[in-house]
Amino acid sequence: MTRTRYVIASLIAPVVALLLPTILALSQLFTEVEILPDGSADDAPMRGAGLFLVIGLPFCYVVACLYYAAVGHLLARWRHLTLRSSVSLAAAVPWLLFAIGTIGLVSNNLNYAPGLIILGVICMLMSLSAVFGAVAWWFIAIGRVPSNGSAQGGRPMAAPGL
Repeated sequence: MTRTRYVIASLIAPVVALLLPTILALSQLFTEVEILPDGSADDAPMRGAGLFLVIGLPFCYVVACLYYAAVGHLLARWRHLTLRSSVSLAAAVPWLLFAIGTIGLVSNNLNYAPGLIILGVICMLMSLSAVFGAVAWWFIAIGRVPSNGSAQGGRPMAAPGL
């Protein structure tokens, strides 16, 4: 793994990871405006999608770039840079956030059943997107299908000299 491939992978993997939320937001922009029973238009989904695309997407991209660069670098430094470990770590982080959110909902004595369901679905979709990004990062940074679940014939790869 060269430094150039590492940087390119850290810049492209968030694009892959954020593809699903971007498609969802764009689909909201091109739906019809719902008319409420009082005759007024409800364009809240469009406004939310627009705010996500204008403000949320660049922020998420920068955070995801830093996340994939840090995860790849740490796994390489620890000599655990395998496809399985990078995908596992990418899938585990949203569920860690789910656990933190659950503690926050329960500790505030809120009606947490609907919130947990919504938070669980969001974490499941975030985990799926993060796995797509981790797989993209792996194939761009490493550039080949791993043999025996890791790179270089069973030995995890070392970090590039950064």
